Amino acid sequence: MAPVRSVISTILRQILAAHLVVTVLLLSGFGAFVLHQSDVLNRTALAAERHRADGAIRARLVQLANMASDYAVWNDAYEHLMLRFDGEWADRQFGVDIWNDLPFRMQGAFFIDPAGVTRYGVWRGQTAGGGIDTYLGDQAQPLIAAARRSHQPVQRLLSVRGVPFLAGASSVRPTSEEQYGRIHHGGVFIWIEAIDDDFIAPVARDFLFDDLRWQPAVGKGQGDLALTAADGSAAGYLTWKGDRPGDILLHRAALPAAALVAVCLLASLWQARLTRRAAQMLRIEQEKALVAAALTDTLKQEANTDALTLLLNRRGLAHASAMIFAAATESNTTVGALMIDLDRFKPINDQFGHALGDDILREVARRLTGCVRQQDLVARLGGDEFVILLSEADREGLELLASRIVDTLGFPYRCAGGPVTVGASLGAALLGDGEDLEDLIARADLALFGAKQAGRAGWRFAA
Repeated sequence: MAPVRSVISTILRQILAAHLVVTVLLLSGFGAFVLHQSDVLNRTALAAERHRADGAIRARLVQLANMASDYAVWNDAYEHLMLRFDGEWADRQFGVDIWNDLPFRMQGAFFIDPAGVTRYGVWRGQTAGGGIDTYLGDQAQPLIAAARRSHQPVQRLLSVRGVPFLAGASSVRPTSEEQYGRIHHGGVFIWIEAIDDDFIAPVARDFLFDDLRWQPAVGKGQGDLALTAADGSAAGYLTWKGDRPGDILLHRAALPAAALVAVCLLASLWQARLTRRAAQMLRIEQEKALVAAALTDTLKQEANTDALTLLLNRRGLAHASAMIFAAATESNTTVGALMIDLDRFKPINDQFGHALGDDILREVARRLTGCVRQQDLVARLGGDEFVILLSEADREGLELLASRIVDTLGFPYRCAGGPVTVGASLGAALLGDGEDLEDLIARADLALFGAKQAGRAGWRFAA
């Protein structure tokens, strides 16, 4: 009997040991799997959050650069800053007189003349107590040089004495250079925005961050985005209280893991349940990343679109025209342009108000769009000036389209006070050898001037 008991005891011990080994292996495998999933989820969530934070910085840089361009590429700015410096005008437009009414809570604004002298500066709503180098250090001159070289606004992330700033810079020039003859170059207008509490609050709200802040170093358990200045130097970190779905996974897996020691099947069911929850958390993070990407795309689209008419603006036309020029080169055809200026629009706008004027501009945009082909571009350059860019154009086609537009825009507009007639004058031009978009539009604009002088409600073809 004793040997039998010994055998049974041995078998029971072996079975118990086998169950213990299986349980330990299953628990170890489950634990390793959960720890791996936790790490994957945390890293995926952090990557998505960094993408959103980077998108927020880039979106604000685009807005800041466009704002600098709006102030710099302007006839009034060219006349009052470049042709003759008028400090009182600068105060009224972007200086201390209106600092609190600016769309962003700016840190500073500066105008640097062609000789490199800071002729005007505002810092935190007060007249700047020195040149731009006083505030931006050795980051100032590379920014100025880049703005002078580029025809587009320049955007930079700067680090000055360890503090990050966003900067948008643009060369000062007239909106239309033809009326000034010899153009003076070299002046630069700069907007500066600090990454501070005023900057961070709307970013945290719009891009769904919890406890977003700037710090010189990263704390444990925080989400972070390293900021690198244009010169390659470190500019600290944007940090936030990151979503850590992996930690949630570990917390919720504790009870199933304990139950796995006693009941392996129950633990397996809990594992499946938690895995499904983890997948759901991952999908939520992916959806957040898609929302942030869509918001960034929307900001870029808004920067290229005229808000009133929803047509392309000057910036959007410059970007979209590249496709038309490339197609013309490939098909060995030419590109045509029509410059359009409304007749008698200002008196109507003054008499009936801007609301009616805006309605007319929207209707003009609709009529122009209806006159062209799908592959052609229609843009509003500002005020009551429009331009049409046509692919595969020839003189006969431009003349027919110009006549059609004159008739279409001359048809009365229905308004609350009765029909209103505006009309339009046009200038047409075909792309010449070695010309770019600006050259083509400039010749069409000269032809438009001739049409205006000839009595309006007509068109002229550029020489």
